[in-house]
Amino acid sequence: MKKTFANNPSAQGLAQPLDDGTRVLMRLAKADRFNTWMADAIRPFVGEKVLEIGSGIGSLTKKLLPRRSYTCTDINPFHLEITRRLTESRPYLEVSYLDLNDISEFTKARRSFDTVVCINVIEHLEDDLGAVKNISSLLEPGGRAVILVPRGQAFFGTLDELVGHKRRYSKDMLVGLARKTGLTVERIIPYNRVSTVFWVLNGQVLKKRSFGGFQVYMMDLLTPLFRRVDRFIPSPSLSYLAVFRK
Repeated sequence: MKKTFANNPSAQGLAQPLDDGTRVLMRLAKADRFNTWMADAIRPFVGEKVLEIGSGIGSLTKKLLPRRSYTCTDINPFHLEITRRLTESRPYLEVSYLDLNDISEFTKARRSFDTVVCINVIEHLEDDLGAVKNISSLLEPGGRAVILVPRGQAFFGTLDELVGHKRRYSKDMLVGLARKTGLTVERIIPYNRVSTVFWVLNGQVLKKRSFGGFQVYMMDLLTPLFRRVDRFIPSPSLSYLAVFRK
């Protein structure tokens, strides 16, 4: 299969200790019910020629397959190695290195996509505007960018620092990103109200700097209940799901 983006530039990271972000991903990968909830929120906006940016270890990817073509990308060698295992018996699935802030990677790409999925990525980047411009450059006319971000700078705390967040977003910030990159806003959907109080409690009150396995287990165990009651909870959501169209 022809590669759209550069191959993984280095495999040296596979022998290195896991960083905090990877540890969180590994724990969240076990939260199957929670990952299904997220995939169900995203799926109505996902087409058949999909690029996923920042796919991590493929927890969401597995929920969105099969598609006519699906390209997973990340910058972490360890993540890419794990995600490559999903390509067995899936000829439509490709795994490649892609740095969202490296414009050269996007100018080399010759394919376009009807959907770019970018979940919990741009909040980690210094230049989120440049990142969304790069996403826009790979969309077909009429294509969608499906972007999930943390909501509300007022909720920023030690857990945000743990996972490397640079910022949290307001609705106006998302509308501004779309306007500056030539995209139109199709939807901005509040997502996951039920977790907001726990995030604030742990990240601002208790000042925790860990994301324990027991917390993930309980979150996943209670997800069926969360899904039923989430829209009735009066608190602001923890995240926004933004759907932009080219």
